[in-house]
Amino acid sequence: MAIIYDIIPSPKMSDKLGPCHRLVFRYHTDLLEIWGRASERWLTEKAKINELIKIIPRQYLIERLVFKKEDKKGIKKAMEQAIKQGYWVGLRSCYLYQPLGKAPWVMALKSRRAIRLFFSKRKKGQKKLWLGTPAHYDEWIADPGLKEVVVMFNPKKLCPEFAKDHFVVRIETFEDNLRVEMKLYTDQLRAMENGTQRKSLIILNMPLEDTLRFEKGPIAISFGKNYLTASTKKKAEKITRQVIKIIFDKWCNAPLNLYYRLQALRIFGLGTLEVQGKQKKGQLEYFLVYGLRGTREVSRIIP
Repeated sequence: MAIIYDIIPSPKMSDKLGPCHRLVFRYHTDLLEIWGRASERWLTEKAKINELIKIIPRQYLIERLVFKKEDKKGIKKAMEQAIKQGYWVGLRSCYLYQPLGKAPWVMALKSRRAIRLFFSKRKKGQKKLWLGTPAHYDEWIADPGLKEVVVMFNPKKLCPEFAKDHFVVRIETFEDNLRVEMKLYTDQLRAMENGTQRKSLIILNMPLEDTLRFEKGPIAISFGKNYLTASTKKKAEKITRQVIKIIFDKWCNAPLNLYYRLQALRIFGLGTLEVQGKQKKGQLEYFLVYGLRGTREVSRIIP
């Protein structure tokens, strides 16, 4: 039987023992169980990591389901279910050896007709009703390296055409800090890869005085130059205030307990949460977790 010790800190104790918090142990145990089940079902690392997203409660997530690539019936049923529930479909590919930057994907598949065409034989000159490549299911399964497929239940209008209404966020723990990076006017999380210019980012950083008691420090806000013009400043500040309230006031408390879940994920090398957000006239329409990133995948810390 495992024994977990509650550590009672002194008033001046720093957060050096934060990873030993009982909630971190609890979430780490949950991750081990999820990983064990995923390893029995899936071949690819990407599919297994996709299952680890379940450590985040469902109400905070963009829903996704994993299938073996040959499971045409299951994939199609999930896609039709997404459309029926008012979502747009996205598809992500899972390889045994992931071809960086070359994996096929689909997004903005938004009707039953589009689904029928996706599963039909490709006709020369046929117009696609979605974004992505290759164009049809048969082309996906013909690739011997592809093993599994993820069906994403994406919110409507999550595509480059409506990028001006979207923004992306990464949340991670860094030493004694909870750190957030935001980029407005994009629907692509890859927009924050290596090479992203500091002027296009909004960075939030909250030091933690004591993570065992979760004593918060002041939040430092840094706006890149792109958000300091007369036309962007007011809107950027309005969105940022709402994001701060969601992350630092709501998500950091029960039932999500964001910091402790991130600490547990960090043990797995997946300490970064990726979020998709959408706003309309400065008011948030949604703010949902899209995926996880490993510490080796995340771009360098931008000073």
